[in-house]
This record gives sequence, C-alpha cells and structure tokens, in this order.
Amino acid sequence: MFAYMSTAIVRIYTRDGFVIAADGRASDKSGVVRDDATQKVLPMTRPSMHLAYAIAGDVQIVQRATGEVLLDLHVATKEAFEVIADRPESWPVFSTLLANTILDRVECARRLREFHRVEEGKQASLFIDGYHNGQPRRTHVKFKYTCAPQQKAKKVVIPNDLCDNYGYGSKLVQAAIDSGDSRFAQFQPATIREGMSLDEAIIVARNRIAAQFGDYPPGLEIDPKCRHIGGRILIALVTPSGFDWIEGLGSP
Repeated sequence: MFAYMSTAIVRIYTRDGFVIAADGRASDKSGVVRDDATQKVLPMTRPSMHLAYAIAGDVQIVQRATGEVLLDLHVATKEAFEVIADRPESWPVFSTLLANTILDRVECARRLREFHRVEEGKQASLFIDGYHNGQPRRTHVKFKYTCAPQQKAKKVVIPNDLCDNYGYGSKLVQAAIDSGDSRFAQFQPATIREGMSLDEAIIVARNRIAAQFGDYPPGLEIDPKCRHIGGRILIALVTPSGFDWIEGLGSP
C-alpha cells in the first residue's frame, strides 16, 4: 500500500522570485483520503541557497501486512539535502548529487525491508525551484521504484528552463483554463504570462490549484483525477533572500 499524492502543483517563475503552490490532500489510489493538510511543498535552505521542493506520486511505501512505512520520500529528501547542502557544487552537479543521494536511501530501504511484498510499478516526482548561489534554478526529478531483487530503483533528472511554468496534476483542467473554457470562469485570473508580478503570480497559482478540485461539476466531470485533489491550498514564495509561506505551514 502506498501513500499516494495525485497532487496539483503550480510553479511560476517571476523576475522577483518563484511561486510554488500545491493542494494538501493525500489519499490512496482507491480514493480514501488520509489527510487534507499534507505539506507537499517544503523548504531547503542554506546561506548559499534558498530552494523549495514540491512532491507528487507514491511518496510513501507502506508494508501491506503491517502498515509499517518502509520509505518516506519527504524524509529521504530532507536527509539527502542535509548530507550535501554545504558542498560548493554547480547547479547541475548539485541537483544530480541530491537525486543520487535520495536514490541511495531508496535502495537502502529496498535492501533492508520487505519491498518484495510491495506492488510493482510505483513512481514519484520531485520538483525543485529556487536560488542556488544567487541564481534562479529549477529541476524535475523522477523516481521509479522496483521490488525485484535483481534490479535497482531508477531516477531521471530533468533540467527545467525558467520559462517552464508548467503544472502537475490534471492536464485536462489546465488546458481548459488556458483555452478560456467558460466553465472555469470563477477561477480567473489563471493564465501564466511573462512579466507577472509576485502578487499576480500568487493569485494565478491559487486559482489554478483551486480549479482542479471542488464540489462543482465541471472539474469532476472533465477529469476523474480531480477527485483525488483537494484539501488546503499551500503557497510558498522563494526569493534570493529566503523562503516564505503565503499559505501553508507557519502561515497566518
């Protein structure tokens, strides 16, 4: 059994900083809600870097028989960052090293625990945005777990350009919003455009997350994935000077 996050994530880069938003729902793939205030956006900070990561997919591996958590990707990411955070690497080297260090923890858990009893074909995504040595950076890391003893878990590091302000979640809803679908008029403004201010980006990010869940027919009809998205909306701001919550853990 996996703690599954069919997450809605919005990442917007502006000239003044990054806005990262996500929903707060965690559920299993049968649709049973585990939590509506799950923290899916978290900081990674040091004097030389101010980063945030958003996470989606199979972020926990839970032993089916006992309910024991065999792997928590949040914990693995925090531990990996603490190990490598003070290394003066370039961004490509740093992001790859972080991904490899997380992968080492996945492999350690896989070797020591009963992964052979876990369903095959699970994966998770880690989105990293922020400032490394004063420069704006972003990366997407995909992890694919395996239970077969003769195989290892895999990762793919995908560099993202600053203009890659794409979202994660319901592609159908996002496309409908961007095409001006009138059924989503209540969630405007929601168009990501070049030259947005931070205040504009915060409003747009909130609307793009909210459009993917709710008790209204359009979102539920257009994509069944939206039934697994919901809860508290989390919005974080990352600038060259630090990480701040707009909505979420520690926010008003």
